Amino acid sequence: MRKLAALALIAIVGGAWYVIHDVGHVPIFDARLQRLAESPAEAYCAGQTFWEHQGRGDAQSAADCRKDSKRDAEPDLTAVLPAFCLAVTDAGYQNGVEACLGIVEGQKLWPTRDGDLTNAWSETAPYPGDLAFVVPADDSRTGSRDGFSRDDEPTTTTAEETTTTGADG
Repeated sequence: MRKLAALALIAIVGGAWYVIHDVGHVPIFDARLQRLAESPAEAYCAGQTFWEHQGRGDAQSAADCRKDSKRDAEPDLTAVLPAFCLAVTDAGYQNGVEACLGIVEGQKLWPTRDGDLTNAWSETAPYPGDLAFVVPADDSRTGSRDGFSRDDEPTTTTAEETTTTGADG
């Protein structure tokens, strides 16, 4: 009986730990299992590496840059493409950040952590730009409303304005 009680206690504690335990950050990958840039620091270093190595990634160069970077290392998908394009522009791209953004967004490219650009997307590895910039659809049957959920001023209906339709329609 004590063994059963001990086993039950272990199961309860283990189950509670499993439910409460924070799994930490899960990185994102493309369909080729290349780890993608997720933070401004990773993206900026990817952009520098991309330009310095003529469009080819270099894991060591990107890692050295991230180690010395003072940019934000917290994941923020909305800041990745602008940081990547800023780095490419700082490194020598003549057409500017907006032109760079037009290219990478238009072709659904995303920087990898190692300084490469990828366009390998699938159902299990969707384009991160679609995830980062999605505005959730309003599924309510009445649509979205600004302000109050009911009319600002109540309306009254008189008996004369109300008509009853019978079976004739």
